[in-house]
Amino acid sequence: MAWDHLKLGIRAHSEWVGALIRHVESGGTSQVDLPLDETQCEIGRWIAEVAREYAQVAEFERLRTVHSAFHDCARTIVARAESGDTHGAFQLMQPDADFARLSMALIMAFDALDEQAAADDRQ
Repeated sequence: MAWDHLKLGIRAHSEWVGALIRHVESGGTSQVDLPLDETQCEIGRWIAEVAREYAQVAEFERLRTVHSAFHDCARTIVARAESGDTHGAFQLMQPDADFARLSMALIMAFDALDEQAAADDRQ
């Protein structure tokens, strides 16, 4: 994995989180592109593309697992917002909530995968 993949993963994740925030701010009525299925977002499509190449890499499996859990959490947030509970949706996004922890864990998983790939390239 090249450094570009790490940067692209973080960028894609940041843009997706920004779209989620806009959707919650709108009370769940915005028309932002917000794929809730983890296989349909940019990171999910990338995971599917490289799954065979990284199938035996523990860091990749961690990335896949965290990414799926992140989307599970996001679906709960969207459901709250779309039911009219914007405050409740934002509560689920607070720094001490699962959403924030999973968001950070996803970035850390990308970083770990990138480090492992760089180590493999040096061998």
